Amino acid sequence: MIKERLLRFSGGGGSCVSILGSYQLCHSICMALISILAIVGVTVVGMPLFFLTKLATPFWIFAIILFSILLILKIKGMGCITNNSLLFNGGLLITGIPFLQDYYLFLWIIGGMFIICSIISYFLNRSNKC
Repeated sequence: MIKERLLRFSGGGGSCVSILGSYQLCHSICMALISILAIVGVTVVGMPLFFLTKLATPFWIFAIILFSILLILKIKGMGCITNNSLLFNGGLLITGIPFLQDYYLFLWIIGGMFIICSIISYFLNRSNKC
């Protein structure tokens, strides 16, 4: 039971970390941080979280490794992760691919469709059980 929860948490966490590979998200987080600091009177010039762009590729690779382990466990019947979770995490991984920034719009559309399909499937399955 604990192993399954640990694997589920690590897979979900790894997929969420993969989204940091997207420059637009990092830029949005930096701008939000700058705005919050400006509200309290601290002035920041530039992007204070720019160092994370250098870590995007290792984070994404680690997320792919964790996702692959979860997928193998699911195929073998040993993993306790739902298909919706796998689809959602796969969508996050696709949207956060750091190598293909020239095609980021296409990747966001494909990954977004995976995420939307998993959310819709989750709520449809949930409403059928009630």
